[in-house]
Amino acid sequence: MKPMHASSSMEIDGCKHNSECTVTKHEDGDASAKRQISVGLIGVSNTIGHPRDDEDPCVSNKLVPFTLEVKYYFEKFITEAVKQDAPTNHSLGLETAFRMIRSTLQEHENQTIKEDAMIMYISRGLLTSLTDAKDVMEVIAVENGKLGNKVVINTYAVIGDGKPVMFEKSFLENVANQNFEKYDVQSRHPLPVRPGQSLSVNTTDSLSTTVGTFFQAFNRSIEDRPRFSLPYADQTGAGLVMSISQPCLHQGKVLGVAGVDLHFGEMVEDITYFQQEVFAYAFLLDQHGYMVMHPSLSRPIFTKYQPMHTDVSHFENYEGFERVKHMILSATEGRTSLTVHAKENTQSNLSLLPDGKTVIYRYLWKRIENTPFILVLKVAVDSEYSGVTNAPVPNSLLYHRLDLIPHNTCMHLKQLATLEASTVFLSASAFTSPFEHLNKPENKKDAKEVVQSYVAYLGDDTKLIANPGLKPEVRDDVAAVSRINSQWLQQFKKSKLNDYIVRRYVATPSGVFRLFPGGLIEKKFDPTKRPWYERAIENPGSVVLTEPYLDVYGAGYIATISHTVYEGRPGGKHSSSDRIVAVMGIDITMRYFYKLLREAMPHCEDKNI
Repeated sequence: MKPMHASSSMEIDGCKHNSECTVTKHEDGDASAKRQISVGLIGVSNTIGHPRDDEDPCVSNKLVPFTLEVKYYFEKFITEAVKQDAPTNHSLGLETAFRMIRSTLQEHENQTIKEDAMIMYISRGLLTSLTDAKDVMEVIAVENGKLGNKVVINTYAVIGDGKPVMFEKSFLENVANQNFEKYDVQSRHPLPVRPGQSLSVNTTDSLSTTVGTFFQAFNRSIEDRPRFSLPYADQTGAGLVMSISQPCLHQGKVLGVAGVDLHFGEMVEDITYFQQEVFAYAFLLDQHGYMVMHPSLSRPIFTKYQPMHTDVSHFENYEGFERVKHMILSATEGRTSLTVHAKENTQSNLSLLPDGKTVIYRYLWKRIENTPFILVLKVAVDSEYSGVTNAPVPNSLLYHRLDLIPHNTCMHLKQLATLEASTVFLSASAFTSPFEHLNKPENKKDAKEVVQSYVAYLGDDTKLIANPGLKPEVRDDVAAVSRINSQWLQQFKKSKLNDYIVRRYVATPSGVFRLFPGGLIEKKFDPTKRPWYERAIENPGSVVLTEPYLDVYGAGYIATISHTVYEGRPGGKHSSSDRIVAVMGIDITMRYFYKLLREAMPHCEDKNI
């Protein structure tokens, strides 16, 4: 299907709006061609109005890339339109539309339209005098002549209020056909014009359906291949979905379109929960460079709102990344490296290595066959994580589902818990299919059997019990973190700080989470996305303190102290470049800080102060 430019104008309740939509194809060096949709919208009375006039001057001067954010502001502009008593200056509206197309072409150093362009003019077609029609046609002849007569104009006559419309409809039909001869106007370009459509709209309720046929004016052939949408919020409440559609053709004619909506969370679960190494992650973008899935975005399965798709450069915000981006969008597959200096390594929650050193990031990518998407893996070259291997099987294993398998349970604050042992929780990233794990409906009987299968597999020293759907490294990680259980129990009995410590825990990159006092945890909890975990990873070897926050289980305001755990090394010596195998943390109450202040400043106890 060839690229297309389109432009339209609309009048709602007497307030006219003009919108233009262009789809352009850009070629950058030897890069493969890519199509980008650009749009513009103006409101017309005796003056011109633009969406976000005071916020973004680009919107009033040229077309802008079509994004969901742009759509939001355009819809807001139309919804808030107010009827004007002033007459509509059709010439001014169309002249502005042509100027915006021309300004966009000049920005790309292209003075001619190589693709399709359209102005969609939605109006009542009312004129203040008989000479207005000729003035409008003069504007069209001059402006379209500058663009080689390649701009198609579709008009939509809004009929209502019981007013006579014969002359107005005729005028809008002539605008669509660019009928210069009727008004004794000379075309300014030797090429013939491309006539558009002129349709009547009886009510604005049917406006979107009527305008939606604008593409028929181009009479273009349709490619027999599937089309993929970007993820969007399903209107029926199914969360984020992605649509795949395919035209159904017979002898070159379109019989219809077959499509399917897929859960976006399931489609990208391997990317979302990719955690082969501590200092690595995967992301997905489309052929235009728009980000589809990235670790800094919310987990798709928990996202209900409409995502705003933006360029990959906003996520990989490093000097020199434009070169990497160009290579990713140009080649079907490949790899390249990018050296990032300490001052640049400041991405919140995404810094793969700490500030204070130069890091080499390696990008490996491959275009997914028969789709518009590109899968990218990013890894710090000097990092490596293989998990804990050959760890001994734990002597005892208590899964966090204390509601199914009680173990001298009690209520610790507002959490079902046990003070006699720590419990193990497996987050979604510990499973081979995180989406299936999170969406699996549970009744008490089935859930108990599932929990028993986890415990049996994780505690099996013969390795004969079948894997119930966990990633291979999970069993070793569970065994490794179990060694802390006896130490926690001892501290709980003897530590002088127990009045201030709410809970202790440790988390591994594979999604294993051990907690004391052992307690029931929500299924969607992901320890690797918590601030205490991410900040510890960003600052390995340092003690990290979070800001105070309200504890979900009722302990009031608390803060978390966390620290990275390194892979074992002879002599117990470590450096910040060692492999990180886990992060440990404790939650402490605000009373502890009050205690520190009193001890540091004993004069505060003086009654005279």
